[in-house]
Amino acid sequence: MKFFKNSVFLLAFLYSLDLFACHNSTLNSVTSILNPNGSRTFTINVSIDVGGADGYSLGFALIFKNSTTTAPSVSGLTTLKLSKSGYGDLIGHYGSTIGSENTSPYFKSRYSNRNDVLTYESNDRQYGQGFGSSDYNNQTIVVTISGCVETIELDADIRTATTKNTSEPACTKTFSTGLTCCTLPVKPIISSNAATCSADGTSIVTNYLSTNTYTFDPLGPTIANGGGISGM
Repeated sequence: MKFFKNSVFLLAFLYSLDLFACHNSTLNSVTSILNPNGSRTFTINVSIDVGGADGYSLGFALIFKNSTTTAPSVSGLTTLKLSKSGYGDLIGHYGSTIGSENTSPYFKSRYSNRNDVLTYESNDRQYGQGFGSSDYNNQTIVVTISGCVETIELDADIRTATTKNTSEPACTKTFSTGLTCCTLPVKPIISSNAATCSADGTSIVTNYLSTNTYTFDPLGPTIANGGGISGM
């Protein structure tokens, strides 16, 4: 009976702890600056909850998103790794190098070759194992992104599933950048044929879209249905 009571007490104690290593992971803040080439450099502050009664975590992923049909892509990474004394580094990867640390198959199975994803992967299989915490609090990540980013999603559950663990929604956080993205209209290309002695010259928009409105500066020419230009 005493053994049974002690077992119940132990289970209750474990349950009262932060049983899942990613529950308290969060995106604290995101700022950005626009670069001359149109890319944007983001400074992201994260706190990663590692350890606890369930044992371990092997890193996390940041997914850069927008509402258009063209996904943003990581074009440069300043923060190559996150370090903490006594633990293996978390190494930054994106694109073709995702999953390179080989401590967990789940980075590669979820995000292989994704240019819109930045992962930080442990190079230590024993990373964070056991009771207690090896949290990475208020860590700063600097990364440059090509394309517009409306939201950044943190996936902090890289432990036991090939897809994000839907039973642990607390391990996924989303941060709005405050930016609004849109799909730019197709850039018109004008092709012209010079006039000859027997024929007038012609100009046409070769990628004309009838759903778009085209204007000229100075005003004057018009575009007929099909892309033909008159009044030039």
